[in-house]
Amino acid sequence: MIKEQKYFNTFEKFQSSNLEDHKLLSIYLFHSMFDSIQAQLLRDSLQNCPNMTELTLQLGENQLKDQGVSYLSEIFFSLKNIEKLLLDISCNQIGPEGLSNLSSNLSRCNSIKDFTLILSKSSLNSQCAVQIGTIFLTWTQIQTIKIDLNFNKIEDQGAHDLCQYIKNAQNLQNLHMSLIDNSISRKGAQGIGLGLANCKNLEVLYLQLGVNFIRCEGCFELCSEIEKCSNLKILTLSLFSNQIRDEGVSKLGQSLSQFQSLQILNVNVHSNLIRAEGATNLSSNLSKIKLPFKDLSINISCNLIGSQGTKLFCSSIAQIKQMHTVKLFINNCKVNLKGTENFGSVFSEYQDLQNLTLYLNQNQISNEGLFDISTGLSMCKKLIYLRMGLCWNQLGAQKISCFFSNLEKLSLLQSLNISFSINKLENEGAENICSSLLSFKNLKYLVLNLRSNNISKDTQIRALKKFKKISKLVYLEISF
Repeated sequence: MIKEQKYFNTFEKFQSSNLEDHKLLSIYLFHSMFDSIQAQLLRDSLQNCPNMTELTLQLGENQLKDQGVSYLSEIFFSLKNIEKLLLDISCNQIGPEGLSNLSSNLSRCNSIKDFTLILSKSSLNSQCAVQIGTIFLTWTQIQTIKIDLNFNKIEDQGAHDLCQYIKNAQNLQNLHMSLIDNSISRKGAQGIGLGLANCKNLEVLYLQLGVNFIRCEGCFELCSEIEKCSNLKILTLSLFSNQIRDEGVSKLGQSLSQFQSLQILNVNVHSNLIRAEGATNLSSNLSKIKLPFKDLSINISCNLIGSQGTKLFCSSIAQIKQMHTVKLFINNCKVNLKGTENFGSVFSEYQDLQNLTLYLNQNQISNEGLFDISTGLSMCKKLIYLRMGLCWNQLGAQKISCFFSNLEKLSLLQSLNISFSINKLENEGAENICSSLLSFKNLKYLVLNLRSNNISKDTQIRALKKFKKISKLVYLEISF
């Protein structure tokens, strides 16, 4: 039997509903002038929901302050059957007193198995992180924790202490922790790793640490500890804008290659100080992984990798056998492809690939370079889904038909999503793309972004009529 979730976006509607019937309840009062008086009324109403097992309270950007969150937190102890709780109280001017009361009352709610806390942009310091951490001291049943403390100032000590508390949750299987822009350096990264290394049953880890000061050493120390989570199957590690250089990303690759059970890996190191050597070492180390990934995503955009570094990077990724899904984000990396670099040959090595995302936006790729890429892609005979980002390059009408002619050789291709915005395709290029795509026999899903290409209205109308003639197409989305 499917349980119905009740959703309310005004307090009055919720208050007038049949409170005793609620089991799965969602209340959305984001940015609604919700204050401490209304928090008290909401608490009183929730006390009349004894059968509730799931509760979502989205109260961000309001005026709860310490008194309001203290009132509201009093309800949690009385919710004896609650198993899943999402609490968004970001941007509410909550200080130490309110957090202390919230943590104290939440810690007594021992039935929770799945918990999400959103406290971004809340001027939290390291002591606040400790107060949040105390919630988990007695939560022996908790399996999933999601914490969003983005854009605060918990610093190294707060990051360390928070994870020392989280390690007490011995049944924890799924952890999402987002600490963007929290003034965390090497010491804090090490502290995070030391805490999480004790979560022996962890299977899914999402760690968002962008816009901090982790640098090379912190990057290595963090991963050296996390690899002790021997049951980890899914890892998302985001370290963008952390002043990481070649040495750091090379060490990152070394650590990641030691993981024994990873099936899905997502790494984001965009906007650092990585050059060709670091990118190549990262992918080379990943290719040594003992068990193949099923799904690999790497965002290395906004680094100074260059054409040769990108080629070596992609070639090493291809050595990871039996991958079904690969997502490579190489935007704004000084990739200059004129068709003579034999860059496309690296994609001929992706023999088992079924799903490829390749973003090369904001580079210097010519039509000849794009044709070279498609020549390699045409060898990926198992490819079913292809998504490419080619915005802001040097692409015109010339040879654009040849690019699609190569893609047409992918007989299993069903889904094609390509963005050509901010190039020089003009009317001729758009018409050539239309004519080429009419030959695709098995294409079911087509998304094309042709914005900012100086394409006339008449050409747009003709193009849309042609696209609709693709024989097996069931979904079409074109942007001009």
